[in-house]
Amino acid sequence: MSRKSLAIFFAIVGLFGISGTLFAHHSDAAFFSRDDWKTISGTVKEFRWMNPHPLLIIDVKQDGRVEEWRIEFHAPSKMARQYGWAKSTFAPGDQVTIYGHPWTKGGAEGHNVLAPVKLTHSNGKVDDIDAPNNY
Repeated sequence: MSRKSLAIFFAIVGLFGISGTLFAHHSDAAFFSRDDWKTISGTVKEFRWMNPHPLLIIDVKQDGRVEEWRIEFHAPSKMARQYGWAKSTFAPGDQVTIYGHPWTKGGAEGHNVLAPVKLTHSNGKVDDIDAPNNY
């Protein structure tokens, strides 16, 4: 094999090697309705400060029953830098109100999911969170 052929071969192998990471972080924007808005208020059940996205799980009382809602945020580094959030930002029992876009189709695995745009904390502090996946 010539030197040029070998270089082309390794370049192609290298491109295949990195191509998977280019698509690894996909957008869920197609699952959230840009036209639908919902406000939910509830009690924090759990806050998972994790990569790639922190997850807030809240219990919302509606019509005499309790529904579990999941809210996924931007990466912890962005939430910490832009909003001052940390692992201790939410504790079980905290009351929150969240305004955003509800999950509209497939993939939610039976969960109620909301893409947050505005979050009001127990202490009244309001975080205006940019739309999910920058759409």
